[in-house]
Amino acid sequence: LDRRRRLIEVARLHNVLIVEDDPYGELQYDGEPVPSLRALAPEVLYLGTFSKTIAPAVRTGWAVVPPALFLLMLAAREAVDIHNDRIMMRTVYHTAVAGLDEHLVGARTRYKAQRDALLAALAAHMPAGVTWSRPAGGFFVWVTLPEHVDVMRFSPIAADRGVIFFPGHWFYPNRERRNVLRLSFSTVPEERIHEGIVRLATALLDYPVH
Repeated sequence: LDRRRRLIEVARLHNVLIVEDDPYGELQYDGEPVPSLRALAPEVLYLGTFSKTIAPAVRTGWAVVPPALFLLMLAAREAVDIHNDRIMMRTVYHTAVAGLDEHLVGARTRYKAQRDALLAALAAHMPAGVTWSRPAGGFFVWVTLPEHVDVMRFSPIAADRGVIFFPGHWFYPNRERRNVLRLSFSTVPEERIHEGIVRLATALLDYPVH
């Protein structure tokens, strides 16, 4: 929370707009909920989506826009496609009215169990030199492999064993840290998570040292 307040102070000092992209804000599994930047500062432009909370196919989001930017955002939105998919908008509306809050309680419980299964499998099967994050929310665990491992060379070895992942350096502006990968637990049953990590650990042992 202190870091968020400090970020707002720095943005105000330098007159910088903060755009808060928060697709996983409703999917926190540990600790007390952390307020959004928008909740702390009304000048923040806040972006949300239903694709993580209702279903991946629901490509519908929303924005909480500072008044000074509202007309600009509206013009930009209309320039893209005039209006949104009305059928999808009605689907979102009726889903929310029917019990989105109750749905989120169940989703958090399920995703937390799958996250915990992934963390337990990593602890049980990964060889020495491998570390990983423990996310308090969201869908992903970041895994750091030994320095000599290049995930682009490792990817086909893992794929041969039926495991795929996102290379971590794709998420860095300079494409650095080529020994980092991202694992998703959101769509994989717990028993398959365990099997997948066993396969991934075995594939890592097949990676050439030199």
